[in-house]
Formats: sequence, structure tokens, C-alpha cells
Amino acid sequence: MRLTGGRILNPEFVLEERDLYIQNGRLGFSGDDDDTLDISGLTVIPGLVDLHIHGFGGIDLTGATADGVERVCRMLVKCGVTSFAATTLTTDAEVMLASLETLGTAIEKGTNGAEIVGINMEGPFISPERHGAMEKKHFLPFVEKVLDVFIARSGNNIKIMTVAPEIEANLNGIPTIRYRGIVVSIGHTGASADIVTAAIERGATHATHLFNAMSTLGHREPGAVGAILDSDVTAELICDGKHIDGRVIRLVYKLIGRERFCMISDDVSTAGMPDGEYVIQGQRVDIKDGTCTLTDGTLYGNVNSLFECVRRSVKDFGIPFEDAVYCASAVPSRVLGIADKKGRIDDGMDADLVIINDDFEIKYVIKNGNIIE
Repeated sequence: MRLTGGRILNPEFVLEERDLYIQNGRLGFSGDDDDTLDISGLTVIPGLVDLHIHGFGGIDLTGATADGVERVCRMLVKCGVTSFAATTLTTDAEVMLASLETLGTAIEKGTNGAEIVGINMEGPFISPERHGAMEKKHFLPFVEKVLDVFIARSGNNIKIMTVAPEIEANLNGIPTIRYRGIVVSIGHTGASADIVTAAIERGATHATHLFNAMSTLGHREPGAVGAILDSDVTAELICDGKHIDGRVIRLVYKLIGRERFCMISDDVSTAGMPDGEYVIQGQRVDIKDGTCTLTDGTLYGNVNSLFECVRRSVKDFGIPFEDAVYCASAVPSRVLGIADKKGRIDDGMDADLVIINDDFEIKYVIKNGNIIE
């Protein structure tokens, strides 16, 4: 298939008018044009890669059945997310283990719709003092044998794990987690800046939802936020305008640049659902005006898609279009170790594309070279 008449974000993430070809599920700049799709007036961007997402459309990936996981994949792809890391909450041990097995099996078998490219474990080696919306009774200090069980049950599909380094066992366990091929992400932590710096020196390379559920920036004690900003690690930001003020999102972008800015949704099962009262992992939550909270007002994840976060970053927060897309496609692909096939429009890359108009509306989604109906 040839896509003609539109603009593409080229390999350098610069907009240009150029035809794009798809053959055998791969992209190219030349090829067979027997089947042509006229996209005049439209813009082609890489399929978005959501590094941190717990659920969608009423389905929680922690505890979901195989059918439920498949349904999430089918819904997400229509929102412009062509790949994602299925993210587990810290909850009952048996539920977590069963979820790892279900998700690992889905990865091995493949899914229709959005592709699961790994598992992101948000805990359980995190701080009870920074539990966020999760129940702290399920948190644990790092134990290597427990990690081995997680890896085995997932079919060796865990790609990222959030760790709170102020707990000594967790700090000491970072090299072991890294050795197992898992990205260590600093999060749900009250650690001082010095401890966070020590965690980075031991191998942590990422940060889980910057600012949220972590010790904040002070002018005498920089906290986890300050140490992360003053480092080379990539940092996730939930760009819905609710978890972080738009001015802070813009400030962080200016400070760390697009190479370290990783846009995520942190969507929970109520994402894509109308306002109302719901139950997630046994806890009552309320959705009102695009915000999901516990009954005490604590934010509980996000209910806006990653595509909507990109749109708001451009329209409301002042992030350049090209860079906002880069932060939601190229950066998470690099963190996940799949940048050789996803997150960029270039020769030989997977044909995962989103085609939008000037009003930031999705007109087509292409996954593995096929137009999603």
C-alpha cells in the first residue's frame, strides 16, 4: 500500500510531504503502489507506545482474563496506541501472579489490536509511605527469590519494575533486577536526593510518574524529583493536566528535553468510561470531569488516553507537536528496548501508524500494515 498526498513525521521527526509505502507489515519510502490511500491534508505519525497503562474501557489488566486482555488491546488501538507495556498494580499476591501469567501468555500468543510489548510491574518493592492509590499492605522489601517467581510466572516478559530505594533491601537489589534484564524505575518513594542518586549509580535508569507519589523538590533537600531531574534517567510524566499542572509539564520539558521526557497515560480500568462511580481492585472510585479519585480525593490513575495526553500537551501545555509525539513513541520504545522496530517512521520499521487531521482527530490507525476498522 502507498500512502500519498499527506505529511509524515520523517525519521528525524520533522514534518515533510512524502509518500510512504507498506509492504509485508513494514515501512519504506519506495515499493509497490498497487493499492493507494489518498491522505491529502492529513498527517502521519508513529503509532503511540504507552509505557505505563493499567487498563481501559472497564477492564483492569491486573486480574483480567485472557478475553479481557484481548478486549483492552482492541479498544486501545482505536485510540492510537499501537503498542503498550501492560502494567500491574501491587495487590494480592495470587492475583498478581495470575495476572503475570495471563499477560505473559498473551504476549507469547499475540493479540489483535494494540500489541503488548512487555509487562511493567508497579511494585511490590515500593514504599508504604508513598502508596498512592494502592493498598500498602501488599508491599514487600526486595527478595531475590520473589523476583525469580515473578519472572518465571510472566514467561520472562517483565520489562520494567518500580522500586523505592530508601528501603535498604530494595537499593541493594537494584543490580540484581538489572542483571535479570529489567529496567529499574524509581517511584512510589520518599527517598532523599542522595539515596536516589545512589540508586541511579547502582543501575536505575527510569522514573515512575515524576512528581506523583514521590518526595518533591525543595531548595535545600531536592528529594527524589530533584535528583531525577539532575540526572540522565528518563522520566515518565502523566500529561493529562490533572496529575501535573500544565506549566510544570512545560517546565520539565524545557529542562530535560525530549530525549528524557517519556509521556505516559497511567490509565486505569475506568479510562474511556463516562462520569460515575466504579470499583477498582475493591476500592470505590469516582470519575468527574475527566478525573478519577478515591473517596478521600486521592487521584487514582488517569482516564484519558495517551493520544489525548499528546493532544493536550500540544494544544494546552505548549509542547511542540513533533516533540510531543516523539515523547509518546520514540522515547518509550527506547526505554522498552524496541526502538529498532517501533516508535519511528523509517525504512524497515513496523507499519504501526496513526493518521490525524489538523484538528488532532484520528482518521486512520494502521497496525502491522492493516487499517483498523
